[in-house]
Amino acid sequence: MLRLIPCLLCIGSLANAGEPPAPFKRNPSQHAHNATVLLSNDTKITGEARTTIGKPWRVFHRADSKYVDVDFSDVVSVDVAVEKEVVERIWRWKESASDEKVYTDKYYIWHKYVTTLTLRDGTVLKGDLQARVYVNDGQKKHSLDLHKRCKGKI
Repeated sequence: MLRLIPCLLCIGSLANAGEPPAPFKRNPSQHAHNATVLLSNDTKITGEARTTIGKPWRVFHRADSKYVDVDFSDVVSVDVAVEKEVVERIWRWKESASDEKVYTDKYYIWHKYVTTLTLRDGTVLKGDLQARVYVNDGQKKHSLDLHKRCKGKI
């Protein structure tokens, strides 16, 4: 059972598109996991989880300062947590070719995430991951985006 715990802030969409994503068009294989996705607002989605077939997840492993390719079938759990949250003020350049910033009265929140992957062999990778997971709960096909960072609404 794969356990995904993405932060709600990093979820791209929980949409039910008319045409199912490519991972659901193929027959079940070892590529799919039975999964429980727990969002930060306590919403729980249980079903079959897949990613893009034949494409490994590329994780920047911070401890080793290098990228590691991980096969989705080897992943036991994924935990996504907010590492840093910053309120940024919107600005623009004063004039073309100017180095002077003009700040507006609008703000947005900027989040940086850290992802912890636990693999089947017990290895734990902590770092940056940008990936999409498709979860079919039998009624809806959910598309979940896992981000390294994202910018909130103004």
